[in-house]
Amino acid sequence: MKTTEKKSNTICPMVLKTMAIILFCLMGHVKPTRGSDTVGVPSNHTLVDSLQKSRHWGTVYTNEVLLQWDWPIGSVSAQLEIKGIDSSVTVDFKEVTTSHVWRPFDAAISCELDVFDLTLSFLGGDSSVMESLTAQLAVVTGSFGETLVNAVPSDKKWDHLESQAVIPFDAAWKLTTDAAPESRLIIAKEGGMSQTNIFHDASGYYGWQVAGGDWGYGIFHLTLGFWGTEDGWDATLMRIPGGTFIRMK
Repeated sequence: MKTTEKKSNTICPMVLKTMAIILFCLMGHVKPTRGSDTVGVPSNHTLVDSLQKSRHWGTVYTNEVLLQWDWPIGSVSAQLEIKGIDSSVTVDFKEVTTSHVWRPFDAAISCELDVFDLTLSFLGGDSSVMESLTAQLAVVTGSFGETLVNAVPSDKKWDHLESQAVIPFDAAWKLTTDAAPESRLIIAKEGGMSQTNIFHDASGYYGWQVAGGDWGYGIFHLTLGFWGTEDGWDATLMRIPGGTFIRMK
């Protein structure tokens, strides 16, 4: 297995494939034995997120993520490409393989935010792609237990951008948008470019690479909307160069 790494400042298109998974939280009981005094005893409860649209399915909670798949008949090799906001890793499989342990970061707990697009391509004898599987996973610091929370609404950290940002979105934040199947995020810079992102899902994360592209510095207006409804969310962020910044009205 050969692994190569490279750096990139390009935002990859968000390609999502949704698999309908329904899980049920069952409380097991001990079956009584004939002729004994054993009675049914409930087991401990286990918390299960049964919402298919929940962002929990796309969030990383450990620095070792087990990726598993079925190897299709006829494939002779496969390639796994993992692209983050500003990095990428490629893993080649030269023989039948059905799992891989991916370590998105080195430390036990990540201090960085990132969104990864995973693409697993199965290749035939002529190196053509026979089948592809895609997924998206996000690393957010709040998923590793206790995390620092900024409780001051007027703190400038809430509306200031740095080099990159991870933007969560979820139709379930409002009852009026909860049933929406898809979402849309519009990023517009005052006096500059505008970008519309269409997500074929109602919840997830978007990795925004602000530095290294055409965005530059300035004030940015973000509009999050959901298919089939006019309700949504708005935010205004700013990115300024180092030094002193004075804004007057």
